[in-house]
Amino acid sequence: MDFSKRMGFEPEKIVQLEEMDDDLRNSLWNILNRYYWNSCIEDAEDTLFNALIEPYKKIFQTIWMDCLKLPTQEIPFHAHAAITLLQTKFNNLTFHKVYGLIEFIVPLADQVQRGQSSEFVKDCNLIFERENSGYRFVDGLIAPITNNIEIETIEKAMRTPHEEVNHQISNAIKSISDKQKPNYRNCIKESISAVETVVKIIGKNKNGTLKSVLPHISKDAGLHKDFKVSIEKLYNFASADGIRHGLMKGDGEPTLEDARFILIWCSALSNYLLNIINKDNVLNE
Repeated sequence: MDFSKRMGFEPEKIVQLEEMDDDLRNSLWNILNRYYWNSCIEDAEDTLFNALIEPYKKIFQTIWMDCLKLPTQEIPFHAHAAITLLQTKFNNLTFHKVYGLIEFIVPLADQVQRGQSSEFVKDCNLIFERENSGYRFVDGLIAPITNNIEIETIEKAMRTPHEEVNHQISNAIKSISDKQKPNYRNCIKESISAVETVVKIIGKNKNGTLKSVLPHISKDAGLHKDFKVSIEKLYNFASADGIRHGLMKGDGEPTLEDARFILIWCSALSNYLLNIINKDNVLNE
């Protein structure tokens, strides 16, 4: 924390979920500048856009055409003017469009240097944290998750030896990460489905359900009876509100807080169950 905030001269920022202040926006532009535009122009005033070295020219064009979806004839003749215009466009984007652009450019980073995308993501997350953004990169997508332990938990649940579990957690992340039309209901459904899949894998019963298989694995896994009940109640919660089987009359829509809690809890639970089973050699595949 800097001097002004530490001494109370400047209030601490609130978490930015549906807005983006100038500090955050400018910091994100600066990181784009550092990774891309600073490296491609030696004499910015005189370099023609068509003379930009590759892959920077292609990256610029890809952002312009495929992300911002602007006409190519509007790209200025000189590179410096083109980048200045891109910055103007960037500054006028809504907050979710900025996150969309940052997310869009991640795969392009490796065109500059292999492995650079992971460094770009790491630096973006540092900026998100510093400027109190309500979002972080999780497995290449910007999601409304802010805690590093939570990020690690979710990413671990997406990298199990079991593709179906990985796919379900990945779908949950995609559902909660859509900045314009987040699907919290599907995030919850996919998250609890991942837990059910883990239980069926452990119980070696692909055709069962969480309720039917969980009692049979609880003893081998050493689950406390109250812990087992808590898993069943979570499953009931997801089902009772029509989340897993369609919206029922009179039910309210789940919120971001609901979806985030269930995603994190189910990711942690999936990791926990797989860890204790593998540790005790109960699961032999």
